[in-house]
Amino acid sequence: MLRRFEQLMEKRIPVWLAAMLLLVMLGFAIVLAWAVRHHLLAPRSSIGDLGNVAEFIATLPVLPRDIYAEIFGLSPLMVEDHFPDQPNGLTYFSDQKDDGYLLLSVFDGAAKRSVVKLIRLKDGRELHRWLPDLNEIQNRTRHQSDFAEKNNQRPKRYRIVHPYLQDDGAILFTPP
Repeated sequence: MLRRFEQLMEKRIPVWLAAMLLLVMLGFAIVLAWAVRHHLLAPRSSIGDLGNVAEFIATLPVLPRDIYAEIFGLSPLMVEDHFPDQPNGLTYFSDQKDDGYLLLSVFDGAAKRSVVKLIRLKDGRELHRWLPDLNEIQNRTRHQSDFAEKNNQRPKRYRIVHPYLQDDGAILFTPP
């Protein structure tokens, strides 16, 4: 069997066959690019499941990177601290203090999740912290954004976006 394989490998491919194969591959690439673009830009894609298949094929090259990131817990939303010697938090550059408050949505590295903090700007003190039950929110969500990354749905990668503090102390926010 090995000898038969070696004989096949020694044969040359005709130029016309190689050119035909190259043209078919080029045509496939063009149709794939059109289908992905149409699927992502059209408000209601008329190509249906073909668009989903085309998008899946187009994302195959990044699959090994995504698998590696999932295994080692790397998140594209995490930013490396480029200034480790600088103090974290709020820094004032003058004697003027702000009497207001800041509602801040951040990723808490210690808790390994998104949190919302209420910070008094006068002294930078954290007055309250909200830790929403992200699993419960995810279970109750009926519609997922077509643009949201599917990887962001797990609690350790969930982002709390645009928090709004209500009069009763509850917060509203936009899911990713």
